[in-house]
Order: sequence, then structure tokens, then C-alpha cells
Amino acid sequence: MKKDVIIKFHGLNSIDDSDVDKTEFMTTGSFFEKNSKYYLQYDEITEEEPEKTSTTLKIDGNKVTVLRYGKNNNTQLIVEKGKKHLCLYDTPYGAISIGIVAKDVFVDIGEHEGKIKLHYGVEYNNVLTGRNKLDLSFEEVAQSE
Repeated sequence: MKKDVIIKFHGLNSIDDSDVDKTEFMTTGSFFEKNSKYYLQYDEITEEEPEKTSTTLKIDGNKVTVLRYGKNNNTQLIVEKGKKHLCLYDTPYGAISIGIVAKDVFVDIGEHEGKIKLHYGVEYNNVLTGRNKLDLSFEEVAQSE
């Protein structure tokens, strides 16, 4: 059964320690379990990307797959500690293959709330081109009777 949730998102993207891009927002979404995996879905609209981007996090133990679909952004990233995953990142100029190397993956899912923390590097042509930290929490919206 899908549950309505409030999601708090904090993200840090950096190329090096001197150039850090922060993203923070709060939104609504849905959370459900299917085939022993958890799914968190929400839509993003930012000043930089006014077109809606739909995001789904598929949580399978300590492996998190981030699926994003929008006008200029179709992406599938797989973040799993101790493994490097080659993923496609869609840009307005075409898709590129990037490597995702997780430094840390933390998942804590309860019946009514959860936390997901991802710390990973992004490689292009086997060269580290960015570091990302994602800290996401969600809690079920109380249903009025």
C-alpha cells in the first residue's frame, strides 16, 4: 500500500573542497514496498530546472538505484558500497556513461519513516570528476479521519 510522505532532501555536490553546490528542498511523495524492495517517489521542480523531474529511489538492502525522468534529465544511478557501477547520465547533448563509486550507503527504513544517506564519487573516463552527498529523510503524513 502506498503511503503519502513528506520528504526532506539535503544534497552536496563538489568537484573539490572549494567548489560546493548545495541543494535543499522539502516535498511530498509516496513510499511503498514491492517484492521485498522499498520505493520512494517524488517530483522535483527547481529554479534551474522549472520542468518537473520525477524521481524514484529503489532501495534493495544497501543498494540504492536512483531513477530520474524529466525534460532534460533521464538518469539511472546505482549506488552500492564497495562496488563501481557504470550508469547512463542523460544530458541535453546526449547520454554519457559515468562510474558511480559509493564511499558510504546508509539506509534505515521504518514502518512510518526512513533515512537514506549516500556518499559517492562520480567518474568520467575513469577520472573522479565529482563527489556527492545525499541526505534524505521522510515520514508518513498523518491521515485525517
